[in-house]
Amino acid sequence: MRKSSDSVKELLAALVSLQAGDPRPKNTEKARLRQYSYDYSPLSEIIAAVRPLMKENGLGFSQEAELVDEGRCIAITTTLFHRSGEWMELAPMKIPVDYGNKTVNAAQAAGIAITYGRRYALTAALGISSEDDTDGRLPERSGEEIREGRADRATRKQGENERGDNFSPGKNLSRVEGGSGEFTASLLRVKRLAGLEQMARKNSHELNQDDYNFLGEEIRGLQRKSLEELTEEEFQGALKLLEQKIKRDRTVLLKGAR
Repeated sequence: MRKSSDSVKELLAALVSLQAGDPRPKNTEKARLRQYSYDYSPLSEIIAAVRPLMKENGLGFSQEAELVDEGRCIAITTTLFHRSGEWMELAPMKIPVDYGNKTVNAAQAAGIAITYGRRYALTAALGISSEDDTDGRLPERSGEEIREGRADRATRKQGENERGDNFSPGKNLSRVEGGSGEFTASLLRVKRLAGLEQMARKNSHELNQDDYNFLGEEIRGLQRKSLEELTEEEFQGALKLLEQKIKRDRTVLLKGAR
């Protein structure tokens, strides 16, 4: 929270009541990431899902968009307000603008970032999420295929390293992306690496080289050179795919151990 009225007691009580209603926006849209895909809830669906409960609890919201960081990002500021007159302004959410997308012009790229930012900022402000992501995004693999895949990746990277290729295995994502292995601590990079670690902890998993190789291939497949160059939507998509891979690999290996 960045700013608020002197009291937010009634607003917070209304927000608790809204969350108790468990609004679950439906994942009605599909995004594609190379050969994979995932479902998500568009802004219109989120608003439609929360509007009845917001009305019931006397809540409303507004969102402002502003170009920041010399036009590189869109900052979305969400304000919640209550019929009592109480209000609460949340800290801005920054979304990078993908000016490198050749299929849209600059204004359209900014518009995409605004819509994407509003969607995530609103669900974060209300403390809700969309319905569970659908299964079946990654192809099923056997335990042997998982082990073979790891071995194949290691062999392929070793061969590339011997040929002097830039893309070689390393102990961290910096090398897998295609760099020298040096860590560049930009704010966006730190935030996204923290997101990877948070996802891993949630799944009681320790990220390993196979995970970094998988993510590095996703980055290259999107024709990006580093984690920072991914748009926010591309990063969230790659994060979902990595989490699905981790869950599927664990399930298959557990079945094989029985």
